[in-house]
Amino acid sequence: MLSPQAQAILKYIPLPNLPGINNNYFAPIASNTTTNQTLDRLDQNIGDKVRLFVRYDWQNMTVFGGSLSPTGGTYGPMNNRNIAIGYTHVITPRLVNDFRFGRNHLVTNALNFFAQNGIKNAGTQLGIPGFNTDSTVGDLGVPDINITGYLDNLGNSLGNAGTNWYQDDTTWHGYDQINYSRGKHNMMAGVELRKLTTGRAAANSPRGLFNFDGSLSGNAAADFILGLPQNDVTPLNEVKGVVAEWRDGFFVLDNWQVTPKFTLNYGLRYELPTVPYSVNGFARILNPPQTALIPATVPAPGFQFIRPNHDNWAPRLGFAYRVTDRTVVRGGAGAYYNPNQMNSFTLSTTNPPFGISTTYTTSSGVPDLTLANPTPVGGAGQASKYINVFTENPHFPTPRMYQWNLSVGQEMWKNAGLELQYIGSHSLHLDRSFYNNQPLPGPGDINLRRPNQLFGRIRTIQNDEYANYNGLTATLRQRMSHGIQFLASYTGSHTLDISSDSNDGGAPMNPYDVPGDYGNANWDIRHRFVASVVYDLPSFNGRNALMHWVLGGWQINDITTLQTGTPFNVTIPDDVANIGRPNQRPNVVGTPSADCNSSHLTNCIDASAFAVPAPFTFGNFRRNQLYGPALLNTDFSLFKNIPIGERAKFEFRAEFFNLFNHPQLANPSSVFGAGDFGSITSTNADNRDIQFAAKIVF
Repeated sequence: MLSPQAQAILKYIPLPNLPGINNNYFAPIASNTTTNQTLDRLDQNIGDKVRLFVRYDWQNMTVFGGSLSPTGGTYGPMNNRNIAIGYTHVITPRLVNDFRFGRNHLVTNALNFFAQNGIKNAGTQLGIPGFNTDSTVGDLGVPDINITGYLDNLGNSLGNAGTNWYQDDTTWHGYDQINYSRGKHNMMAGVELRKLTTGRAAANSPRGLFNFDGSLSGNAAADFILGLPQNDVTPLNEVKGVVAEWRDGFFVLDNWQVTPKFTLNYGLRYELPTVPYSVNGFARILNPPQTALIPATVPAPGFQFIRPNHDNWAPRLGFAYRVTDRTVVRGGAGAYYNPNQMNSFTLSTTNPPFGISTTYTTSSGVPDLTLANPTPVGGAGQASKYINVFTENPHFPTPRMYQWNLSVGQEMWKNAGLELQYIGSHSLHLDRSFYNNQPLPGPGDINLRRPNQLFGRIRTIQNDEYANYNGLTATLRQRMSHGIQFLASYTGSHTLDISSDSNDGGAPMNPYDVPGDYGNANWDIRHRFVASVVYDLPSFNGRNALMHWVLGGWQINDITTLQTGTPFNVTIPDDVANIGRPNQRPNVVGTPSADCNSSHLTNCIDASAFAVPAPFTFGNFRRNQLYGPALLNTDFSLFKNIPIGERAKFEFRAEFFNLFNHPQLANPSSVFGAGDFGSITSTNADNRDIQFAAKIVF
C-alpha cells in the first residue's frame, strides 16, 4: 500500500524534466546577496604626539542560497555593527603607546522557505504523527527526508536541516601595546582582552529526520513511497543558549638588528582562554562518567562546560639574513592557539529538559517503522529509554598549530624578484564529534548493543584529532615598471587530516579508530598556479586634450587561477555495519580511479573497483582517495580614470568574473550503488558574472 504521508511529501519534490531514470532533473540555482553598508571614520591629531580616531561600520546584508528543490533555499539576514576607538601617544621619541577598544555585534539567522514565507502548517499537513513542530513549537517546515540516490543533490535532503537557526555574537575587544626602541633593539609588549558572547537557538534536523536507503525493498525510492524508513530521528525544540568566554593574551617581542645583515625576531605570547560558561543557564551536558545530565536543576547561570587550560605558551622565532645585496634568506617558527568555536557549547540546549530526541531504527530488515507510525516503541510523542544526548569532553585542550618556514629571495632584474618558500605545520587537539555510545559492527538491535545503556546516541565534542601540511611555493614578482606589474605563483602542497571539524559530518567512520580516517583533507589542493597582471595603457600626454581624455587613463587587470581538484569521499548508502551512523565506505576490489572533467560528466568513477562490504563490517577503502575536476578561472577588469580638477577623479570599472564562462565543476556524486554514482550534476562557482561600477575619489 502506498503511504499517504509519502504522497503528501511528493508535492515538495520537483518532477523530472530530462529523460531517463537517473540524472533526470536540471534547474539553475539562484544565489542572491543584497548589501547596504556605511563605514565612517573621524581622525583627530592633538599636537604632534597624540592621534585619536573613532570608526563605525554599519552593515545589513540579506543572503539567499538556492537549491535544486524549490523549497530548499536558505534565507538569512546578516547584520553587523562595529565600533572602534584608537589612541596613539608618542611619549618620547623612543617610547610609543598604542591603545584600541571596540565592540562588534553580528546577527546571523538562517531561515527555510516555510519560515521566510509564513507557511505555518506544511509539516502538520503531512500527517506524520509527532513530526509537526510548526503546530507544537512554531518551527515552520517539513522533516528532513533523505532518499539515497534520489534526493542526494536536492540540498542533501528535503526539509533543509540547517535552518530556522538564530544566532547573535558580541565581542568586546581591548588592546594596549607599548613600543620601546633602544640601540639595535625594537621591543614591544602588550595585553589583549576579548570577551565573546554567543547566543544561539539551533539544532541538527530540529523538525525530525527520515532516512530511506533501500534496505527494505532494495530501492530507496520504493521504500519512500511505501513509507518505510530505515531509521528516523524525532524532532526537538530549539531553545536559545547563551555562552560567554574571555580570551586574553599577553605578549613580549624583540626585533634585534644583530648585524647590518642579520636580524633576529623573538618573542613569547601567553594565551588565556577562560572556561566557557552559560550566561542564561539554559545548558545541560553529561557528567564526566556519562551517567547523568548536569546540572541537576536548570536554569543554572554560570554553569561551566570544561576544565580550565593554562598551558597555552606560544614562543616565536624568526630571522632574516642578507647573504648578498641581491639574496636574502628568511625563516621562522612558532606556536599558535585557536580556542574552539563557541557554537558547539550552545548545543547543550538540545538535551532534556530543553529538547528530547530519540533515534528509531528498523530491526534486521523488518518494516517496523513507518511514516504512519514512526515511533512504535512507547507510542508517538513518548520518549523511549534511549534518548539522544550531546556533551563536551571535560578535558578540552586548546587547539594548537606548530608552524615553520624557510625562504630564499633573489633579485632577478630591476624591480623583479624570485622567492622560493617552504611552509610546514602540525596541528593537534582539533575537534571532532565522537559518537562514543555507538555499538561495534554486528547483528541485532542497535540500541540494545550500545555500551552505555542509559542513553541512545551520545555526541561528545572532544579534541583529539590532528593535521599536517607541507607546501613549497615559487613566486616571481615584478613591481610596476613601464606601466606593467605582474605576479606569478606556483604552490605544490599536501594537507592531511582526519575530519573537517566537529560539525555533524566531522566524524570518523569508526569512532574508535581515529587514525583510520587520516588522509587527504577536504581542501587538499596538490597544485595551484596564480598569475595576475596590471597594465596601465599609454596616457597620451602631450597629445590633444580630446585624445588624452578618451584614450588615456585606462588600466587592464587580469587574475588567472589554475588548480587541481579537491578530494572526495566514496561512501555506501546503507548501514552495512549496523551501527546507526552513516559515512561508511566500500571495500576495494580493484584499482580505484576517477577521470572527472567537462568531457566526462557521467560514470567518471570506476565502479568496478568497489564492492559493498560483508554484513556487519566496515569497508577498507580509505577516506578522500580520489580527486574531482580541476579549476580554471580568469577574472578580468577594465578601469578608466578621469581627472576632475586637481584633487578628485572619476573612476569607471567594468569587471568580468569567470571571463571565459568556463564551468567550475563540483565533485561527482560518490555514493557507491546510487544511480548517479560518478556523475557531476552541479558547479561550485558562478558562470560568467559581469558588473559595472563607478566612484568619485577626492
